[in-house]
Amino acid sequence: VRSKFVFRSTWLLFNLILFVLSHGMLNHRHEQEHLYSRIAMFSCRAVIYFLGMTNLIYGRVRHAYQAIRDNDLVVVFDRIPIPKRYFDNWREPASLLLVLSLIVSFFIEPIFFCLQHSEGNFEGAGIFTDNCPEAQGICEVYSVISMLVIGLYMSLLMDLATLSAKLSTYVLVAINVLPKLILALSALCFFIFMFATCVAVSVNDVRSFQEFPTSLLRLFQFALRINSDEDLVAISQSPLLSVGVGLFLVVILVGTFSILVAQLTQSYLELYDSMVGYAALRRMQIEVDYLQTLRRKTWNHFVGSLMLDEPLEFGEGDIGLPGGIQIMEPAKLHVLHRESIQRYGGSTSPSMPWPKERESVHTATENERLERLMRKFQKALATVARKTCRKVDLGSMLGSSIKSSRSSRSRNSNGDPAEEDTRSECSSVKSVT
Repeated sequence: VRSKFVFRSTWLLFNLILFVLSHGMLNHRHEQEHLYSRIAMFSCRAVIYFLGMTNLIYGRVRHAYQAIRDNDLVVVFDRIPIPKRYFDNWREPASLLLVLSLIVSFFIEPIFFCLQHSEGNFEGAGIFTDNCPEAQGICEVYSVISMLVIGLYMSLLMDLATLSAKLSTYVLVAINVLPKLILALSALCFFIFMFATCVAVSVNDVRSFQEFPTSLLRLFQFALRINSDEDLVAISQSPLLSVGVGLFLVVILVGTFSILVAQLTQSYLELYDSMVGYAALRRMQIEVDYLQTLRRKTWNHFVGSLMLDEPLEFGEGDIGLPGGIQIMEPAKLHVLHRESIQRYGGSTSPSMPWPKERESVHTATENERLERLMRKFQKALATVARKTCRKVDLGSMLGSSIKSSRSSRSRNSNGDPAEEDTRSECSSVKSVT
């Protein structure tokens, strides 16, 4: 898909270069005095019409046929069926408008009008010229269509920005801050209109500010800083006009343009982080759009070249599952200290039930680890308690054999609390264990 996208974009760029050469450089009168310039101009226009235009026509007809075949149409005004891709993808209507513009420019090509009138007494006379008097009536219309064609070529070439993530992000940010620029221009037009009206109704001696249309033009030049020093000298002779123009410059430069710069800066900082993700999505959207233009034979060949039916090999002799794309990389890039593949013995038949996964210590939850720790602690406590009980029983047996029967009777009658507590604890430990 990427190679096809790069090829189509490069072909559009090549057509744009030929169009600029033939319509903006080789068509001047002093250039057409030489035969090689006229031949080069005719050759460039022939390539544009017979190769570039026909390729675009074939693409639009092919897409329309696919939409009709798949019934992928949208009915407009309850009568006109239009392919749905013309609403989903802005490049399709732009390409259609480019095709129509090239067709119109082909039928009004000045070179064709001058083929029978190439010889005459005019500058640039000769074969393949477009400066003959018979073609002067259509040159203005032809130049307007040429401007439209160049604009459409440039808009379609904006997709080349997706080859670079930073450039694509910048384009998306510029598109998103465009409404703020439009608002700033609207405010600029309002202030120009307001101050031009005020200046036009005032009494001043400057001729260029005495009428409303010329005042608009002069203030517009002041806003863009393309005025001359003579205008400033003339304005300085009228105090009222100097105050009005001064206030206008303060409002425009300090107010409108400063606010615009602050808005663009803040919007850029807010949008840039999210636009990085949107740039990736836009790139994927372009790839999906180009996937729809692929032929079925090309797509089947691509799917077959992936070899998804063959099992993958995790290691040398270690056969895995099919249905993936294997990418080789050095082992030192991602070092794993623990095997992530769980292996089970037995049959690999699909009818066999899936074996139970062995519970791993690393995958246990915090509660499970605490329960294991509590069990270990209870076992250790029970072991210590048993050993203590054995020592107490042995000491009582030795004491009873050495001491007299009287003392033993007195102790048994009175009851030693320490010994009784120890024996009760041992009995409780035995019952627990």
